Amino acid sequence: PEDVDAGTEGLHATVRVVEPLGPHTLVTCDVEGGLFRAILESNVTVAVGDHLRLLPKPDRIRWFDPETTNAL
Repeated sequence: PEDVDAGTEGLHATVRVVEPLGPHTLVTCDVEGGLFRAILESNVTVAVGDHLRLLPKPDRIRWFDPETTNAL
């Protein structure tokens, strides 16, 4: 959950819970019918009910083979 950024692209998310944690903020969001937690930088201002776009950080994406589940 720490490898995502809030921006103008990515998954549509609705904020349900905001937990300030000093240098970071933990947000729990509804994403496509499921719950998703993300750790955002504390300079990102969010409130319950806000709509965000969450995008994985490209340099942190990990790919796996769906048949073997081995990392690529």
